[in-house]
Amino acid sequence: MTEQKTTPVNFAMQTGLYLGPIGFVIFLIDYFAVSTPQLSLSLISLIMVIPKIAYHVGTYQFARQFKYKHMSGKLSLFDGWNVSVLLYFFASLISGIIELSYLTYFDKTFLQTINPKLSTLLLRFEEYAKLGQNPELANNFKDLAKKMVEMPALTPIQWAFDSMQQSVSIGIVTSLIFGIILSRKKAEALPTQNNIKE
Repeated sequence: MTEQKTTPVNFAMQTGLYLGPIGFVIFLIDYFAVSTPQLSLSLISLIMVIPKIAYHVGTYQFARQFKYKHMSGKLSLFDGWNVSVLLYFFASLISGIIELSYLTYFDKTFLQTINPKLSTLLLRFEEYAKLGQNPELANNFKDLAKKMVEMPALTPIQWAFDSMQQSVSIGIVTSLIFGIILSRKKAEALPTQNNIKE
């Protein structure tokens, strides 16, 4: 009986079980950064950016694993893009379900407090822009802060859906870069026993 070939969908579904919870942890890290006014703006920026970069790098590594483990080291641009998008989709689906459960049953005040907290953070960036003598940027932060306060609070399902939509939208663009890298043959070739000997 021949072994069934792993498809991009099956691989992405299995991997989403790992990436999804990681996405939820990043959500909690962002919330901590926004909710802690004692942190400097530079530290807040690092806390919010570095985990996301690591998440994208991890997604690429899983896509690369699919190439070498299930496709014998050969992957076209479309297939590389396809498996990467699927990874983002299933990861965002799992993360969205966890966020929905968290906001519905564990932290019911989050959605009522997140907009004011974001507004306060934007006003801090406004002050920073003023110190840098950039009035145009300062006004942009001020306008965003005002809109954030006036924005109605989302429901848990709206938040989860928006989170999934943003993740997949970013993933579609990022996956194109992954697809280009993964479709390369010479630069991506892994050493084997034979070519090492040669």
